[in-house]
Amino acid sequence: MKKIFLFILVCISISAIAQNQQRYQQNIKSFYKYYQSGNADSSYLLFGETMKKAVTPARWNAMLPQIKMQMGSLQPFKYLSKRPGQFVYSSPAEKSAVDLMLALDSSTSLVEGFFFLPRPSTDSLSKTNITVNTPKGNLYGTLAMPAGATVQVPVVLIIAGSGPTDRNGNSSPGYTMNSYKMLAAELSKSGIASVRYDKRMIGESTDSKMKQEDVRFEDYLNDAVLWVEKLQGDSRFSKVIILGHSEGSLIGMMVAQRTKANAFVSVAGAGENAYDILKRQTEQASPAYAKAAWPILDSLKAGHTVSKVDPMVSAILDPSIQPYMISWFRYNPLTWISKLNMPVMIIQGTTDLQVTVDDARRLKVAQPGAFLKIIEGMSHIMKDGPADRQANFETYKQPDLPLNKEFVETVIDFIKRV
Repeated sequence: MKKIFLFILVCISISAIAQNQQRYQQNIKSFYKYYQSGNADSSYLLFGETMKKAVTPARWNAMLPQIKMQMGSLQPFKYLSKRPGQFVYSSPAEKSAVDLMLALDSSTSLVEGFFFLPRPSTDSLSKTNITVNTPKGNLYGTLAMPAGATVQVPVVLIIAGSGPTDRNGNSSPGYTMNSYKMLAAELSKSGIASVRYDKRMIGESTDSKMKQEDVRFEDYLNDAVLWVEKLQGDSRFSKVIILGHSEGSLIGMMVAQRTKANAFVSVAGAGENAYDILKRQTEQASPAYAKAAWPILDSLKAGHTVSKVDPMVSAILDPSIQPYMISWFRYNPLTWISKLNMPVMIIQGTTDLQVTVDDARRLKVAQPGAFLKIIEGMSHIMKDGPADRQANFETYKQPDLPLNKEFVETVIDFIKRV
């Protein structure tokens, strides 16, 4: 009788698994069909609660045509991997060297994650996935080791810039720059390991237990501290160097001070408070843009959110990210870089449209012992970029454009001298 009962349980379990797999396959096929046909309403019905909280129906109706225009058609999705509570499927995009990733909830089979990752390359780097566990959700990254390394090597933690920038240096669909991925490859060629990671709620690090409006600048700081401590406890590495790009520069210098890292590299790092930078950038955009943005920026600086935001500036001042900005505005990079008691390198390009040479010089004044390198013709993404604004931004859509050679040489030379 017990054997019969056990047999029935096994049959029920197998039947349940088969039904779940059928639901996954059906939902994946349905999403693929609705994407190809541009049916935003039907594809939205396949979203789970997490996705629906992050993306409204109206926003998805606006996003899907833009994604299709930039990414082109998809190939049928294939199963990629299993994560805690999720199954991940991928599909190569027609017009871009990235894959569209869908994470389906293992219980509901609904889409709970939607992100893009650069298509895996066939290079000879020794790369492995690496994870940091936090109370607020796991963070995922890539460890790139020099091929055949048998002795301790220095390791560089690459901290990404602001916005939805992933571990490879890519942001919104169509802006595939691969800057951090390329830097990791160049470092590896010179016997230097690196770790680059997806920030909280970006790329693969989407299993956060937080909502967008709950994220604060301090969360990014604490996350980076955990990454550094993980590397400091790894016997494969002789030294830990932090390289922060753009907003990652401020995070990096603060984390370097807290963790007593061996060295710090600032790339395109601001030399003033983020509030002042945004006021300058919005003014450069247009008088109308500045007029819409400045009252909100002033309110955030004073610690108050604003619920009514002009659609013109909603991309940078949406109410959901305002609490984060309030926390970000509290910190001045000049104060923090002055605290560092370690080798410091400041690198800035002359054709950077977001951060200026004056920013780099202010950082140098605050930290007189730092090495300052100004690179002619280098843009914000560490590649050659023309002075013309529109032509410069076009390079953000060229994933195969190499990094500026002088930049690569400068970083490697500094690390080898640490």
